[in-house]
Amino acid sequence: MNGTRRMQFNINVVNDSKIGPLSHIRPLVYPMFWVNEV
Repeated sequence: MNGTRRMQFNINVVNDSKIGPLSHIRPLVYPMFWVNEV
């Protein structure tokens, strides 16, 4: 379940990076998300 949720999150982040200013927030979100997963 976590794997599927992570996949969905990654897809959402990629989409946001293409259409909005979240592209420079993404590098901050990824490490935080991985730490939460572990």
